[in-house]
Amino acid sequence: MSATADDTSVLATVINGDRNAEQIGREAELGHDQVRSALRRLKRRKLVRNLGSGYWLAEQRQCARCSRRPSGGAAVYVDPETFRWFCQGCWEEEVGELQEWFDA
Repeated sequence: MSATADDTSVLATVINGDRNAEQIGREAELGHDQVRSALRRLKRRKLVRNLGSGYWLAEQRQCARCSRRPSGGAAVYVDPETFRWFCQGCWEEEVGELQEWFDA
């Protein structure tokens, strides 16, 4: 997996709940070193912050489009270019709009 893929997986996992590195690794199916590296890169970009005691919080707490917060493990979609995240409904709208633009 590439660094960008690791970063988006880790970010999506953190968005769905404040977790420590071990929990992030289990959820994202990544090794300890991959998680640590991704967290460092995300922190440098000011996308996550350490809450202390090893727990991490995503800076963007709401969907980029509708301002909904993630709930109970609901899917979130992270744009790999901007690292903004969207709820499922808004992601489908984003993708649909892009598809229309490319098809025009």
